[in-house]
Formats: sequence, C-alpha cells, structure tokens
Amino acid sequence: MSSFGQQRSCNAFRMEQPHSNDEVLLRRAEFLHLACRDLWDVGICVDYLLDTGSAVLNSRVRLVLESGMLVTYVRCFSGKSGQIISPTSDLSPQLRSLHEHIILRRNKVYAHTDHTEYRQITDFRSDCAAAVFMAGDDASTVREEWDYLSDEGLFSLGQLARVHYTQSHSELDRLRATTRE
Repeated sequence: MSSFGQQRSCNAFRMEQPHSNDEVLLRRAEFLHLACRDLWDVGICVDYLLDTGSAVLNSRVRLVLESGMLVTYVRCFSGKSGQIISPTSDLSPQLRSLHEHIILRRNKVYAHTDHTEYRQITDFRSDCAAAVFMAGDDASTVREEWDYLSDEGLFSLGQLARVHYTQSHSELDRLRATTRE
C-alpha cells in the first residue's frame, strides 16, 4: 500500500466517533493547530496587501487574494462542534462588527457564487442585456456589488486574526499541558 493510502486509512479512522477522552483532546488539538495556521496565513496576506498597496496589484489578483484570505479566516469559525473557535468575548464593537461582516461576505460573495444580490452575471430583465450576454460579450456583463477591504479594514482584519490566533494557540497550549499531566 502506498503512503498516500496509509495516510488515507489513518484519516478515515480518525473521522470515526472518538472512543476516549484522549481522542477528543487530540482532535481538538489538531483543529486548533490548523486554525492557528490559517489565522497566521491571513495575517501574512494582510501584511502583503498593505505593504504592496492596492494601486500596484491587478484588480483580479486582489480579488483572488482577498477571497482566499476571507474564506481562510472564516473557516476557523464555521463547521461542526469541536471544530470551530468562538470569537473572543473581548472584541471591541468595531472588531465584532467587522468579524460578522466578514462571515456574511464570505457566505454571500466568496464561497457561494450562485446568483445573489451581491454578485450577478448580469441583469437579464433587459432584453438588450440578455442578448449581449448570449452573443458572447462577457466583458461587460459581470456586476459585483461590493468593494475591496479598505486599508483600515485590512488592518482590522489583521487585528482579528492576531487576537484569534493568540486565543487558539493558548487553548492548544492548555490542551498539550493537560495531556502531559
């Protein structure tokens, strides 16, 4: 059996219901480690976008970086019980609002690209618009109703990532200490 097959078998086994408290702790620790990595990556991307400046980046490159960054950030907060982190309780009202906005944006714009009020191929209520689209003129038919995060928004996202990274890493350290006792 290849090492890939062995890894797959190991992962399949771990997806079963835990049989002991140690397995529950191991799964939580594994999730926290991955969440820390995701939040660290978001911070790196925020720094890159702030250092590079939006005027330098191609708008499509910026779109892809921002999409991936926000999907990665929200991944830590969505999922099954035990496989999510909760937002820290001591967030300022501004950061809590941004956190909620990021989750909404991820759900409505980035992760689900079906026809929503935020992202539309075109408005087909006009016969002319439908005819232009069906004729293959795709250049003018995409309408995305959102703006890039401002530099202030990026900076605040970096703060959110740092706060949640610290919280997750602290929980991971506590779990590791528990298993050593």
